[in-house]
Amino acid sequence: MSKRFYLDGKWKLKIGDKFSPSTPKEIIKKKWIHAEVPGTIHTDLLRNKLIEEPFYSNNEIKLSWIAESDWSYKTVFDLPFTKDDTAVKLNFEGLDTIAKIYLNGNHVGNSKNMFLKYGYDVAQYLKQKKNELEIFFESPINYSLREEIEHGKLQAALNSSRVYIRKAQYSFGWDWGPQLPPIGIWKDIRLEGYTAARLDQVHLRQRHEDGKVTVEARVAVQRWSESPLGAEVRISAPSGAVLEGSSVVAASGDTSVNVPIPHPQLWWPNG
Repeated sequence: MSKRFYLDGKWKLKIGDKFSPSTPKEIIKKKWIHAEVPGTIHTDLLRNKLIEEPFYSNNEIKLSWIAESDWSYKTVFDLPFTKDDTAVKLNFEGLDTIAKIYLNGNHVGNSKNMFLKYGYDVAQYLKQKKNELEIFFESPINYSLREEIEHGKLQAALNSSRVYIRKAQYSFGWDWGPQLPPIGIWKDIRLEGYTAARLDQVHLRQRHEDGKVTVEARVAVQRWSESPLGAEVRISAPSGAVLEGSSVVAASGDTSVNVPIPHPQLWWPNG
């Protein structure tokens, strides 16, 4: 059994201790401004009327200080469920990009890839009331330049250092788009509480033999309970028929479930 709570919505935002020399003084003086998650630094600054429209005229040049600076996001929340759950994970669907994550002052993890999901066990750090989650983002420009100096310049069009960061490459400037590398929480953040176990990974395979098909589901289960667990797979056929298979989850948390399909409706895309 799991419980899910999203931490999207109203956050706070401020510039970090390392910022571009061209950063406006009014930005440096401000401690925290209102931010929306999911979102980006640029959209939050624009919403707070602290910058002009980034896509207008040559504003991409005037606003280069944004991506050349570090930034912090912060929110405070009460635990939406009791701490009786055996495990609580803090899951990030998308952080853009180089980030350190702190919960109630405890460093719980890092992000180095805007395309990956990250999840951390955080039950030991949580309180019932007023939990503070803060995410420190490093300048993607400074990070990629530092990596290029350390590992060497590669043959790449336009901004060559961009290849050293796992971030949307077009954001560093393209023939059809401006150089406005975003920073921020661009996808959902959620807390999930578990009492016994959770599905970690599911991989599906097909075996074709003599006109019959067997679907194999390889399941990885993360478990916190020693009680016996079972895995059940249900497959719905186009006719509406339901085929089922089950298996016992091993102590390692891994299992596989085989579901035979005696009369498969095969898909032939050509001929």
